[in-house]
Amino acid sequence: MKPLAILVLLATSALGTAQIPDIRIKTDIRYSFRFDADRSTGQAWYDSLSRHSLIGFDLNLEPGLHAFVSERVQKIPHDGDPDGIDEAFVEDTGDWRLGKQVLPFGRGLIRESCFAARSDTFLFLQQLPLKVAACDDATGRPRGIIGRIGSRQVGVNFAEGDNFGVAAETLAIFRKPELTATPIGYHRLVGADAGWVKGRTRLDLEYVGLRQPQSSEQQAEDVAQVAISYVPKNRFLVKAAFAQRFSDNVNMLALEGEIPGNFGASGVGVLRYRQGKFFDACLELRVRY
Repeated sequence: MKPLAILVLLATSALGTAQIPDIRIKTDIRYSFRFDADRSTGQAWYDSLSRHSLIGFDLNLEPGLHAFVSERVQKIPHDGDPDGIDEAFVEDTGDWRLGKQVLPFGRGLIRESCFAARSDTFLFLQQLPLKVAACDDATGRPRGIIGRIGSRQVGVNFAEGDNFGVAAETLAIFRKPELTATPIGYHRLVGADAGWVKGRTRLDLEYVGLRQPQSSEQQAEDVAQVAISYVPKNRFLVKAAFAQRFSDNVNMLALEGEIPGNFGASGVGVLRYRQGKFFDACLELRVRY
């Protein structure tokens, strides 16, 4: 990722000569304690859903460009994305984005971050939003075309290429963070998602089909998830997510709660069940600012 970091720094220097860029430090730190069904315990700077602790910064550049860089505090063992950098890109918001970034797909079941060039545009007389990215990262990382067609409420998703689905955060609800779900990946992804917000309640639905596995040890997968969350006030959260993997008829239930404290800190708890039986519990201290 050194060439990408240099790219961002060069863009900052070149575009910021007329005016000092507006820089904001951003952090999302998670220090977690996990208790598993087999009575093993652990602690890490990521949680049971493979969400990393991140430290980064925003830069508003001239003329109207934006750059963002974030680094992972701790890498997840056996992650298909072993890079310490989570994202590092320059963008003209709503038009294009270049650099390492989270690829546009669905509502969270698939989360892949890699080097890509993304375009945000419209189809059918400027009525249907399209986000599409061409990605080409290191060996074993996603390479191809990936995108989402649709509004914030409803969309369809697609990916065609190599090594999609290898990151620890992909399908994270089904496993422990250190166990990579798809170490080799898939040539094709298809999906659909929908979401609605009413007051302080949010409902999200997502389906993902993982096709053309790149190893004979893997098989095509169909996964669906329903998630409902309620946010009664700032940084207070109650959430339940139910996910089904149809190939082996495995289902997971994740219950999550967040209670805000002072100075950007909050306490978070995640409780997971597999096939109706206790899978693991995670308590974490989260700090955001």
